[in-house]
Amino acid sequence: MAFGVGSQMLSILMGFFTRWMFIALLGKEYLGVSGLFTNVLSLLSLANLGFDTAIIYSLYKPLAEGDMVAVKGYMRVYNRAVGATVFVFGCILMPFLPHLIKGTVTIPESIYVIYFLFLTQSASSYLFSYKQSLLTASQQNRINSLYHSIFMVLRNLGEMVVLFFFHAYIPTLICIIALQLAENAWIARVTNKKFPFLTDSSAGEISLEQKQALKENVKSLFLYKISGTIISSTDNILISKFQGLASVGLYSNYVYIVDVIRTFLSYI
Repeated sequence: MAFGVGSQMLSILMGFFTRWMFIALLGKEYLGVSGLFTNVLSLLSLANLGFDTAIIYSLYKPLAEGDMVAVKGYMRVYNRAVGATVFVFGCILMPFLPHLIKGTVTIPESIYVIYFLFLTQSASSYLFSYKQSLLTASQQNRINSLYHSIFMVLRNLGEMVVLFFFHAYIPTLICIIALQLAENAWIARVTNKKFPFLTDSSAGEISLEQKQALKENVKSLFLYKISGTIISSTDNILISKFQGLASVGLYSNYVYIVDVIRTFLSYI
């Protein structure tokens, strides 16, 4: 508990300083670009269909019973298909990006290059996330939290260093993507050590009954996820469409402050 609170507070402080550096060195329009593309990719994450939560729920029983064949079967179902789907639909959306932004984009970098980096970051996050789900289902989510906190600090430090030396957005995004890939790969490595059967060449399988139950859970969670995503991930898109990127940057700052206050209050 103490570690969780301490790491959260450190993350908040570093996040404040990183955001201050970001605005001071790059400007609020870059912050608007970040806010817009984050919302766009949150909508694309609907391709997940609530799969992650459904898989975690489905894993409880076979883990408790020691049914490693079924566990591997669920891992095969999850695997990397979601990331590939997000990437493909993200690429299809790329030609329509100018229609989401009011006015002329004044930043020198191509918004297509920036968007592609955001898309790569989002899609790559699914590469090893199915193994993180296995840690959660086996009541070992503290491992996810520990390494996520460590790499979050490293990402903030890396972002500040790159901003300070390069004063450029694209190198900063590349640094963030590299560290996120490193986090996912590290947690996957830890998971493989805890569950050696994951590296076996033998195939896992789930029964028709288990497949049907998984489909029903995904359907229910998808409806829930649609409502939550539409409520929380469309503000920046609408503001960008009708007001412009600078307004998105200002709004993102206020949202960040509100989220920080909520986090503090949650520990009281």
